[in-house]
Amino acid sequence: MKLQKLTDRWLDNLIELDAAASEWPWLRTQYLGSFEHHDAVYGWVDRDTLCGLAVVQYVLDEANLLNFAIAAEYQGQGFGKHWMQCVIQEARDKHASQTMFLEVRAGNAAAIKLYTRSGFVQTGLRKAYYPARNGREDAICMSLIMSDNLVTLEPAHG
Repeated sequence: MKLQKLTDRWLDNLIELDAAASEWPWLRTQYLGSFEHHDAVYGWVDRDTLCGLAVVQYVLDEANLLNFAIAAEYQGQGFGKHWMQCVIQEARDKHASQTMFLEVRAGNAAAIKLYTRSGFVQTGLRKAYYPARNGREDAICMSLIMSDNLVTLEPAHG
């Protein structure tokens, strides 16, 4: 599997994967908005099956990771780290991005671990940013300086 740019033909697959991978998945309108605004919607596809997704917004020399999800059967095998490195390399090499930003729910320990292992550092906190089951949840703001991140694509396990 390799990173490939997706078109809106994949919309239903994106929604299905995201809904299965996240308690708070993106809405159809959010994906449509990303396609309309020419955000990069990437996927990892194996024989017409979407296995992972990433949505990145490029603005000048910055990349904003808007969404990242991995199908359950690919979690915990190293695919996430490998795919994150693919997204970072794409942003740096093909879009001349110097910095990548993201926000993650404070309670999403697996994602925070993935992002930290990929070289991201916490740069801020947005109190009560996300809706949650019992009120609101904080968002951890993270960034990665591309020049500090020497990307080596290690093969994923599995």
